[in-house]
Amino acid sequence: MFVLLCFTLLASCLGCSGAEQQIHHLLGVEDQDKAAIQVATSRQLQLGYQISSVAAQDDALDFCHEMCTRSAESCGLSDDLCAYSRAYPDVGALVARCRVSRERCKEHRRKVPRQCICDGF
Repeated sequence: MFVLLCFTLLASCLGCSGAEQQIHHLLGVEDQDKAAIQVATSRQLQLGYQISSVAAQDDALDFCHEMCTRSAESCGLSDDLCAYSRAYPDVGALVARCRVSRERCKEHRRKVPRQCICDGF
């Protein structure tokens, strides 16, 4: 239940779309992969808090930079977790896919990329 709550919070912090199935357990996952999955999900949660914290300060330039740099890392983590989902289909979806919202940056004429990886403004 705690993991489900974490994924819901993460999805809202990052502006991500939730996966239809959330992870309920990691039964049947090799120990090394289980550790990597837990590290990646923990890091995604940290990124969500960091982005949310900057957004709350209402500094548009900082927010755009944070969305760019943090979302690139988050999308990389999402790709890794999707690979684990494919390797362990019985576990269910492990991650919410990253969708970077650009609306707030557009208001301040700052460019945030359509793709996950940011090449700069």
